[in-house]
Amino acid sequence: MSNQILIDMARSYSTDLRERVLNACQQGKLTKPEIATQFQVALSTLYNWITHQRTHGTLTPQPYRHGPKPEFTEQTLPLLAELHQKRPDATLAELVADYQQHTGKKVSQATLWHGLNRLKLTRKKRRSGPVNKTAQTSSPDESSTE
Repeated sequence: MSNQILIDMARSYSTDLRERVLNACQQGKLTKPEIATQFQVALSTLYNWITHQRTHGTLTPQPYRHGPKPEFTEQTLPLLAELHQKRPDATLAELVADYQQHTGKKVSQATLWHGLNRLKLTRKKRRSGPVNKTAQTSSPDESSTE
């Protein structure tokens, strides 16, 4: 354990600390940089808390979202299923174009593929396959030595 570095995950500051910091701001006895130094928080954090209280009316931290919002939600998945049902042989590029035509939103092929996976739907991988150059020319019953 001597070589191992332990890293704490970043946590939200407590609501109590947020309240104490903003109360100090409202009293007006100290400047904002002095308050930030006194409570050992970044000045940008102090400004973020002021903005958060002004816009949300509360000091409680927002829950962490764990990544970007998904493009396909419970409301948009049925449309994707309908587009796939209408054209089950459509390629990803064609489905992307259909989705954009119906919603006005442009999504990548990868995003659309993830939506299809959520629906457990398959798709045609390409419009047509190349001719097999190594195709067998004689039947297996014929002998190659005559």
